[in-house]
Amino acid sequence: MADFTVTGIYARATRHRVVRYVVAGSVNTGLSQLLYLAGLWAGMRPSWAYACAFVAGIALGYVLHGRYVFAARPSRAHLVSYPVACLARLGASEWLLHALIDAGVTPGWAGLAVNLVMVPIGYALTWLAFTIV
Repeated sequence: MADFTVTGIYARATRHRVVRYVVAGSVNTGLSQLLYLAGLWAGMRPSWAYACAFVAGIALGYVLHGRYVFAARPSRAHLVSYPVACLARLGASEWLLHALIDAGVTPGWAGLAVNLVMVPIGYALTWLAFTIV
Protein backbone atom coordinates (compact mmCIF):
# COMPACT_ATOMS: atom_id res chain seq x y z
CA MET A 1 0.00 0.00 0.00
CA ALA A 2 1.39 3.40 -1.00
CA ASP A 3 2.25 5.91 1.70
CA PHE A 4 0.58 9.22 0.81
CA THR A 5 2.04 11.25 3.67
CA VAL A 6 4.42 14.07 2.86
CA THR A 7 7.30 11.91 4.06
CA GLY A 8 6.20 8.98 1.89
CA ILE A 9 5.75 11.11 -1.21
CA TYR A 10 9.14 12.78 -0.64
CA ALA A 11 10.81 9.39 -0.14
CA ARG A 12 9.40 8.03 -3.42
CA ALA A 13 10.26 11.18 -5.36
CA THR A 14 13.85 11.36 -4.14
CA ARG A 15 14.57 7.82 -5.26
CA HIS A 16 15.16 9.37 -8.65
CA ARG A 17 18.56 10.97 -9.09
CA VAL A 18 17.25 13.80 -11.30
CA VAL A 19 14.74 14.83 -8.62
CA ARG A 20 17.49 14.76 -5.99
CA TYR A 21 19.65 16.88 -8.31
CA VAL A 22 16.91 19.51 -8.64
CA VAL A 23 16.25 19.52 -4.88
CA ALA A 24 19.95 19.80 -4.03
CA GLY A 25 20.46 22.50 -6.66
CA SER A 26 17.48 24.47 -5.36
CA VAL A 27 18.76 24.31 -1.78
CA ASN A 28 22.25 25.29 -2.93
CA THR A 29 20.95 28.18 -5.03
CA GLY A 30 18.74 29.45 -2.22
CA LEU A 31 21.51 29.35 0.37
CA SER A 32 24.00 30.93 -2.03
CA GLN A 33 21.54 33.74 -2.74
CA LEU A 34 21.06 34.33 0.99
CA LEU A 35 24.83 34.46 1.45
CA TYR A 36 25.11 36.94 -1.43
CA LEU A 37 22.42 39.14 0.11
CA ALA A 38 24.08 38.88 3.53
CA GLY A 39 27.35 40.05 1.96
CA LEU A 40 25.59 43.02 0.41
CA TRP A 41 23.91 43.80 3.73
CA ALA A 42 27.32 43.66 5.45
CA GLY A 43 28.64 46.28 3.02
CA MET A 44 30.57 44.08 0.59
CA ARG A 45 30.89 45.13 -3.02
CA PRO A 46 28.50 43.10 -5.19
CA SER A 47 31.33 41.39 -7.06
CA TRP A 48 32.98 40.27 -3.81
CA ALA A 49 29.69 39.16 -2.29
CA TYR A 50 28.92 37.17 -5.44
CA ALA A 51 32.39 35.61 -5.50
CA CYS A 52 32.06 34.52 -1.86
CA ALA A 53 28.60 33.11 -2.49
CA PHE A 54 29.85 31.31 -5.61
CA VAL A 55 32.73 29.65 -3.75
CA ALA A 56 30.43 28.69 -0.88
CA GLY A 57 27.97 27.31 -3.44
CA ILE A 58 30.69 25.12 -4.94
CA ALA A 59 31.57 23.79 -1.48
CA LEU A 60 27.95 23.13 -0.54
CA GLY A 61 27.22 21.68 -3.98
CA TYR A 62 30.16 19.31 -3.60
CA VAL A 63 28.61 17.90 -0.45
CA LEU A 64 24.99 17.90 -1.63
CA HIS A 65 25.60 16.56 -5.13
CA GLY A 66 28.40 14.22 -4.20
CA ARG A 67 26.78 12.57 -1.21
CA TYR A 68 23.03 13.11 -1.64
CA VAL A 69 22.55 13.00 -5.41
CA PHE A 70 25.27 10.67 -6.71
CA ALA A 71 26.26 8.86 -3.49
CA ALA A 72 29.91 9.27 -4.41
CA ARG A 73 32.66 8.68 -1.91
CA PRO A 74 34.71 11.85 -1.42
CA SER A 75 38.02 11.76 -3.25
CA ARG A 76 40.84 14.09 -4.19
CA ALA A 77 39.89 13.70 -7.83
CA HIS A 78 36.38 14.97 -7.05
CA LEU A 79 37.88 18.00 -5.31
CA VAL A 80 39.18 18.95 -8.75
CA SER A 81 36.56 17.54 -11.11
CA TYR A 82 33.54 19.08 -9.37
CA PRO A 83 34.85 22.69 -9.32
CA VAL A 84 35.96 22.26 -12.95
CA ALA A 85 32.42 21.12 -13.83
CA CYS A 86 31.03 24.17 -11.99
CA LEU A 87 33.34 26.52 -13.87
CA ALA A 88 32.43 24.88 -17.18
CA ARG A 89 28.75 25.37 -16.34
CA LEU A 90 29.44 29.00 -15.41
CA GLY A 91 31.28 29.59 -18.70
CA ALA A 92 28.49 28.02 -20.74
CA SER A 93 25.89 30.02 -18.80
CA GLU A 94 27.71 33.29 -19.37
CA TRP A 95 28.13 32.56 -23.07
CA LEU A 96 24.46 31.69 -23.50
CA LEU A 97 23.31 34.69 -21.45
CA HIS A 98 25.29 37.13 -23.58
CA ALA A 99 24.23 35.40 -26.82
CA LEU A 100 20.56 35.71 -25.87
CA ILE A 101 20.90 39.35 -24.80
CA ASP A 102 22.80 40.15 -28.02
CA ALA A 103 19.93 38.50 -29.93
CA GLY A 104 17.51 40.96 -28.33
CA VAL A 105 16.13 38.91 -25.42
CA THR A 106 15.63 41.05 -22.30
CA PRO A 107 18.07 40.27 -19.47
CA GLY A 108 15.31 38.95 -17.21
CA TRP A 109 14.00 36.47 -19.77
CA ALA A 110 17.53 35.60 -20.86
CA GLY A 111 18.46 34.70 -17.27
CA LEU A 112 15.41 32.49 -16.93
CA ALA A 113 16.14 30.76 -20.25
CA VAL A 114 19.76 30.16 -19.25
CA ASN A 115 18.70 28.64 -15.93
CA LEU A 116 16.25 26.30 -17.64
CA VAL A 117 18.69 25.25 -20.37
CA MET A 118 21.52 24.71 -17.91
CA VAL A 119 19.68 22.23 -15.65
CA PRO A 120 20.28 19.20 -17.92
CA ILE A 121 23.74 20.44 -18.91
CA GLY A 122 24.66 20.98 -15.26
CA TYR A 123 23.34 17.53 -14.41
CA ALA A 124 25.48 15.96 -17.12
CA LEU A 125 28.60 17.85 -16.04
CA THR A 126 28.03 16.98 -12.38
CA TRP A 127 27.39 13.34 -13.27
CA LEU A 128 30.66 13.28 -15.18
CA ALA A 129 32.51 14.89 -12.27
CA PHE A 130 31.30 12.30 -9.75
CA THR A 131 31.03 9.11 -11.79
CA ILE A 132 33.72 9.20 -14.46
CA VAL A 133 36.55 10.53 -12.28
